[in-house]
Amino acid sequence: GVIRARVTAPIASRVMAPIVEVPVRAGDRVRRGAPLVVLDAREMRAHKDRAAAAEVAAQQSALAAEADVAAAEAGLRLARATHQRVADLAARKSATPQELDQALAALQAAEAQLRAAGSRRAAASAAHEAARAAAVAADTGVSYTVLNAPFDAVVAERSADPGMMAVPGTPLLTLEDPASFRLEVRIDESK
Repeated sequence: GVIRARVTAPIASRVMAPIVEVPVRAGDRVRRGAPLVVLDAREMRAHKDRAAAAEVAAQQSALAAEADVAAAEAGLRLARATHQRVADLAARKSATPQELDQALAALQAAEAQLRAAGSRRAAASAAHEAARAAAVAADTGVSYTVLNAPFDAVVAERSADPGMMAVPGTPLLTLEDPASFRLEVRIDESK
């Protein structure tokens, strides 16, 4: 028979990147969380920086949209007050129908500007949330460039060296848990 570790874990990359460092060799004992393989993270860090900049830009757009809404609300208040004054004057025959029409048109324009500003605010808020999610995703991508030991183990096999390309799903190392083993025996069914 063959004695094998009960828990075996092939360690593979989730991203394609050149291998920069493999600080372990076959037979080494590693602790949970210890770095096993370090990948080139320059591209991932550039994505992270770009996502962070996009988040800042989206946040500024959201602030500008809030200011647009505040300005549109102020414009609407003024248009309502002006319309009310002109309507009161028109009721006393102190304003012309044209002045009343102009005040009504200004009121309707101010209402439309407020609706447009509200739409821009909603779009800016959604863009900010999307940029925040992209920043989180980029940060997660950077974390994939260091492969750590999932448990205390022994490195059973190493098939990665610096300079090689890590391909997602291709095992770079194999770890075995030295705490528990099993015996695998082949038995002929006829006996």
